Amino acid sequence: PGPHLLGLIDHARFDPGSSGDPTEMSVVQLAAAIRSGRLTSTEVVRTYLRRIEGVNPRINAVVTLCA
Repeated sequence: PGPHLLGLIDHARFDPGSSGDPTEMSVVQLAAAIRSGRLTSTEVVRTYLRRIEGVNPRINAVVTLCA
């Protein structure tokens, strides 16, 4: 949804077919999942670090990662 619609959506329930994979969620969905306790910020960061580790050798987008 565009920014003009954000105020009209119940973010805690808005889930347009999310797979449950944080890397497939929008920022709005991630925030709602963290707020509701379905995910923790630590889980999100760890998921993205694993994604970077898995994808970066092919695309070489991250030069230095301090985590």
